[in-house]
Amino acid sequence: MARAKKTHRQVGEDYLAGAKQRVSHRFDLPASAVWAALLDGKAWTEWLPLTRVVWTSPQPFGVGTTRTVSIGEMDIDEVFFAWEEGRRMAFCFAASALPVSAAVEDYRVVEVPGGCELQWAGRA
Repeated sequence: MARAKKTHRQVGEDYLAGAKQRVSHRFDLPASAVWAALLDGKAWTEWLPLTRVVWTSPQPFGVGTTRTVSIGEMDIDEVFFAWEEGRRMAFCFAASALPVSAAVEDYRVVEVPGGCELQWAGRA
């Protein structure tokens, strides 16, 4: 039985600025291809331990967009507080059963010679 969801503290850029978890990966692909993968809900389940990703806002996506991701039977509701089409998306957890008061993730796609770099930062 899944644990009950609780509402998380809504946070944004200030909270993200304190993120100590940072990872980057270079791709020999155009930035547009990596950005397209970030918009593809099914693709997330192929490279992260997610079982489902559902965009719950209509396109075009932007600040205020919502999404629900599932890890097994646990759902995490997310709200995007930053969106730069083709370059950046950042969200905070709105509600989940996770034992955190707040959490953020930031994804940036940066063009580099011969491809792009995906930069991720997170804080819980």
